[in-house]
Amino acid sequence: LGEGVVGRAAAERRAVETVDILHDPAVTLSPDARALIEGAGSRAIAAVPILAGGNVLGVLALYHPVGFQIPREEAEFLQILAGHAAAALENARLFMESRRRQESAETLASITQTLTGSLDLQTLITQVADAIQRLLGCDGAAIGLVAADGVVRLSARTGTGAEAFREVIVRPGEGVTGWVLQHGEPFFTTDYEHDPRISPAFARGVRAAGIASILSVPVRLGDETVGVLHAFYEAVVPMAADDVARATDLARVVAVAVANARLFEEAHAHEAAATRAYQDLKAAQDQLVRAEKLRALGEMASGVAHDFNNVLAAILGRVQLILRRVEDPTLRQWLSIVERAALDGAKIVRQLQEFTHIRRDRPTQTVDMNAVVKDAVEMTRTRWRDDTQSRGVDVRLVVELAPGPPVDGHPAELGEALMNLILNAVDALPEGGTITTATRPASDGGVLVSVADTGVGMSDAVRGRIFEPFFSTKGLRATGLGLAMVYGIVSRHGGEVTVESTEGAGSTFTIHLPPGRLRSAEASWPPALPSEGTARVLVIDDEPHVREILAEILRVQKHEVVEAALGVEGLIRFREGSFDLVMTDLAMPGMSGWQVAQAIKAERPEVPVVLVTGWGVEVPPDQLRQNGVDRVMTKPFRFEDVRDVVASFRPKR
Repeated sequence: LGEGVVGRAAAERRAVETVDILHDPAVTLSPDARALIEGAGSRAIAAVPILAGGNVLGVLALYHPVGFQIPREEAEFLQILAGHAAAALENARLFMESRRRQESAETLASITQTLTGSLDLQTLITQVADAIQRLLGCDGAAIGLVAADGVVRLSARTGTGAEAFREVIVRPGEGVTGWVLQHGEPFFTTDYEHDPRISPAFARGVRAAGIASILSVPVRLGDETVGVLHAFYEAVVPMAADDVARATDLARVVAVAVANARLFEEAHAHEAAATRAYQDLKAAQDQLVRAEKLRALGEMASGVAHDFNNVLAAILGRVQLILRRVEDPTLRQWLSIVERAALDGAKIVRQLQEFTHIRRDRPTQTVDMNAVVKDAVEMTRTRWRDDTQSRGVDVRLVVELAPGPPVDGHPAELGEALMNLILNAVDALPEGGTITTATRPASDGGVLVSVADTGVGMSDAVRGRIFEPFFSTKGLRATGLGLAMVYGIVSRHGGEVTVESTEGAGSTFTIHLPPGRLRSAEASWPPALPSEGTARVLVIDDEPHVREILAEILRVQKHEVVEAALGVEGLIRFREGSFDLVMTDLAMPGMSGWQVAQAIKAERPEVPVVLVTGWGVEVPPDQLRQNGVDRVMTKPFRFEDVRDVVASFRPKR
């Protein structure tokens, strides 16, 4: 770094130009580099670094004959290319990270699926021990369970250390296993000789087994530690938080297996109730598996959704700005295609957030389910009436509404769930038929909403999987997220969705929602901006692509903008000048958006603060006010979203 024009561009993180590299005093060259350039003949050079997240990924350079004056438009074009290259490389990184998380989630889902196939504890933990090596990339694994006499026996071993620990029995407080049992916390070390938590004798035994690093996590069943899960490494390795989290996920699976085994043993001890106990166990087991799948996918989707929302925000914002400056019809058509693709991507991310319960903090309101049903029927009328008639298919939709109590919830979410069920019913009627949507009071004071069709129905095997994310019988034309999203929405409302179906005789989906309680909310009015003129806005975001596009949109809307890359820097800028509005990212290193908002309100409570986030979390108004936030704007944001957010703080005339 630092040598030549390219090296300077990388070291100084800025564009560097020269008309003659061999006679430019600002450029240093080694003898070999000088000889190479003299032979090549291209001595006028422009170089631009490729930057992403503050890191130099590479350098783009243009070479011309000596004395060539590089045109301004060529230098600007090189800057644009470097920006696109940075975005492409960042997208590739995000894709690899997404694939890694998906592989981890699929492996965990596969392991939890084995719980439905066997209740033999030894078989289950042996399978989990084998999976530890696949999921964590370690060289060996072991699982120890606490026996009735209080000692721990390693019930499953594989790979490195399997033979050395075959007959090991550990008492509480002894070795790594005893330490984890005693403290109930994860354990990791690569320095056995000097780690005060373990004895020298244990350290020698571990070294003799060929183990250089060990990660151990407790297997917890409620407040009780029932075992320890170990991952062994032959080399000294760093331990990431993700590895500890994955090991903890596997420990949860072992805990579920232990719980199942205990229940199964109790059922065997009471032969008269054995059949009923087994059925209860299987039902609870299926629910645990489904919840574990959604939880694992939710962890994956949380990070992926945030990262992709940042990428989509940069793409969508740039495209909408360019559309306002381009008049060529062909270019506008192409840009509109990119804009639609970005919006479609944002919709898919929102679907991921819905069915994985990421959006769980939205305040509820009183909902009339009869009104929700009517709206859902009207919103889907084009599909169940117009589209089917154009294909020569007769589909009738019957609405049967009974007076019922209100429920607590979100009308838009519940309407989306019902629309998904109606559209699913339409797909089940390729030859036509009847859809019946009905409401009736539930025995517990809640509401039952059903969507029934006279269509093709489904087999028991399909019915058992319909709420699984990405499962679909419709081929490539479906994402497999519709019914999973219905399940997530209903669960988030404290309800339950069930299905009855027979092949060739149709299906009935029934949603049960618990009784609601009338709520009232305080009116909350955010601070106001001046009614006219330019606002001075402070934009804080550690993602340069998002920060720059938000700032550019605000400037196009005639506002004055100051940018800051981190929360601490933002507070410094805030104290240096007078601002009408602050827009800050939520997740930033060092100082979060919450902390920024609290600090700003402590100094100038009259300044509005907008939280800009790609995490998909919706926070109750009371919590926003307590943390100094006046409004939330989600990523990716459109040109109109930014305009409306700023306008919302101006007093209405």
